[in-house]
Amino acid sequence: MSKKTRKTSENRYRKTLCINDIIFDVLDGILSRSEEGVAGAVWREIVGPPLSLHTKPISSKDGILTVEVRDPAWRQQLEFLKEDLKTKLNKRLSHEMRIKKIRFVKANVFR
Repeated sequence: MSKKTRKTSENRYRKTLCINDIIFDVLDGILSRSEEGVAGAVWREIVGPPLSLHTKPISSKDGILTVEVRDPAWRQQLEFLKEDLKTKLNKRLSHEMRIKKIRFVKANVFR
């Protein structure tokens, strides 16, 4: 095998390793966010379109759902509804994904 061929083969092997790393990283990210994604989808269904325009679930970890809220008035209203929302969420989520607490935070920049 010539030097040129060997170098090309090594580069191909390196590229394959990089692609494998990328695939595993992407899959790992998807799996780690699946709980967050399910809780977010259920959140939107429960609160409905008008309120989902002002809120965005940003994380769900260890039973704590963190929701960004665009406006302080909505945040205050949601604090009063927190227990009811938690109950409705938990009726729709599996036992492993149960929400223990909902935390409302001010949205710095709403995406």
